Amino acid sequence: MLAVIVFIGLFSLSTGREIVVKPVWYRDLKTVKITKSNKIQQGNKYIWYRNGRLFGYTDLKGNIYLRETSSFFASLTDRVFIDYSKVAENFFLKDPKGNLISGFHAFGYPFFDETGQRLFVIKTDLSGISEITETGDTTWEQDFNSVITSVSVSSGEISVGLLDGSFKIINDKGRIVFDIKPSGSSIQVIAGSAASKDGEMFACISGLNPQKILIFKRHNSNYSVIYSKELKSDFRREVLMRFSPGGRFLLFEAKGGIDIIDIDTETLRFIRFNGKIREFLILKEEGLIVIASSSRNRSFFELLKPMDSIFLYTEIKGKIGALRRVENHIILGVGDGIMRIDIEEI
Repeated sequence: MLAVIVFIGLFSLSTGREIVVKPVWYRDLKTVKITKSNKIQQGNKYIWYRNGRLFGYTDLKGNIYLRETSSFFASLTDRVFIDYSKVAENFFLKDPKGNLISGFHAFGYPFFDETGQRLFVIKTDLSGISEITETGDTTWEQDFNSVITSVSVSSGEISVGLLDGSFKIINDKGRIVFDIKPSGSSIQVIAGSAASKDGEMFACISGLNPQKILIFKRHNSNYSVIYSKELKSDFRREVLMRFSPGGRFLLFEAKGGIDIIDIDTETLRFIRFNGKIREFLILKEEGLIVIASSSRNRSFFELLKPMDSIFLYTEIKGKIGALRRVENHIILGVGDGIMRIDIEEI
């Protein structure tokens, strides 16, 4: 709890750039009382949270409606969730109070898109992907000759990166509309992928020796490379990468920090961090970037603007968990609990 008190003290300030970061509440998930009401308070809504294997639902006032420990992982939306084991044969769809909605037979790892309306399943051996309904009916299915290394979903299309270096874009009918295998590296692999919210742009990190970033843009029904650059990184795992909501900026992990590309000007900026990046969020259309990172038992929270320097920084003594945005609010895993932080422009 001391780490949280220090954290709150450091955040109760104005950054001097007409932006105020304000802690609102903290809930220790080990000791918090579960709200038993069957009806959420008026004006609130269920908000999913995650911190390590702990997950559940809260609201903007900090009431905890559900606290569970995942069997292996939980796919969460504000409306429903699926908790599943490492080798699952049956999926159970539940509401934010933990009540069963439906159950169906399936194999693999389920995940929802950002809207929480589309449900996908990656095969247990990572050799294929399908979109299914919430009753388990298959909408479409694609199998590959290689293992899936990365997946990203836009408003319509879905991009898939493979271990053999192939990068594919699949439309909402399940048809592959773009397929490329970037060359120029001694080892071919896709280490990360990203899709813009509107589905107009996609990006991937490909290869080793060298590793490269490529950005593709849709032109009618075709996709073409609009940006390509060799990187100093040599990641042999999936890389965190994400477009800003308006699609102007692309952010992705770099060696020792994060790279930010301004797509309009084709400018790349590197920002160094003290630890390994755990998660990052982009607030508003092209506004603030929030980054959580850690090193051993130390955690860091930074706030910056694209193509600018860090202007708010604090250290937390302890672990930092999941990070998610709900409008201008941030739900952050801290220590053994979660907290709400508001970022406001005044």
